[in-house]
Amino acid sequence: MENQTLNRLGRKEIGTRQAYRMLFPKPSRERGPKRAHFIKLRIRIPESKGVTAFLAFLFWLPTPILFVRGVLGFVKFDKADMPFTKQELIRLIAVRGVKVEVKSTEGVRVYIKTF
Repeated sequence: MENQTLNRLGRKEIGTRQAYRMLFPKPSRERGPKRAHFIKLRIRIPESKGVTAFLAFLFWLPTPILFVRGVLGFVKFDKADMPFTKQELIRLIAVRGVKVEVKSTEGVRVYIKTF
């Protein structure tokens, strides 16, 4: 292949730029998922409007993932209730475009979005 390319270049059938591209193709690399930088959290509690308003004010602006990872480092996880580990949760929120909506039987709704 290299000899054919160089011969074609010598006969001026192809240009130098095209010959270079044929001799040294760009390696195609597989891109991973994009990393998230912020998390938007919305918590709604139907029984208490005051707490819902306070949480809406507290989480009005998106929170940086760095702070969320730091807080998750101190949280104790009950292995019986959680279907995944703390490291899996940190890996999950580190990916951009994750949307999680949790609806409890008491009516509490939690909406998490990463971007």
